[in-house]
Amino acid sequence: MPQIDMCLYPHFIRGLFDGDGGISIKSTDGKGYVHFTGLPSFMEEIQSMLATMGIKSNLYIRRRRNRHPIGSLGIANRYELHRFYNLIYSDDNCFCLTRKKDKLKNYLFRFVNYFQCYDIKRPDGVIEQTNHIDEYA
Repeated sequence: MPQIDMCLYPHFIRGLFDGDGGISIKSTDGKGYVHFTGLPSFMEEIQSMLATMGIKSNLYIRRRRNRHPIGSLGIANRYELHRFYNLIYSDDNCFCLTRKKDKLKNYLFRFVNYFQCYDIKRPDGVIEQTNHIDEYA
């Protein structure tokens, strides 16, 4: 893998996502999943890139009889998907496949209240942050 400056990681990962990645949304429970496929060693490098930027992912290596192993890297947690989206699409003028961007954006839009953070001032003066404002209503 070539050495890449850390400031270019989001662009590199966006290109990889557009080329060898995808987003799947289960019809049964509506859970989203972003995945990449490639050589296991390459997927390990991508996983470490994502970890450097604070995004947790899972790596699965499939070993098939009489074939080379395949690495599959996945992100399934909503918060991690939200961070992933913000990372690779932070630049409004980025060059990307709009169908993948829109599919991920529409999936995350269903959980917009999940990602909002509120500052709550308790009676003792301590400010607490929460995503669930309903608990304090």
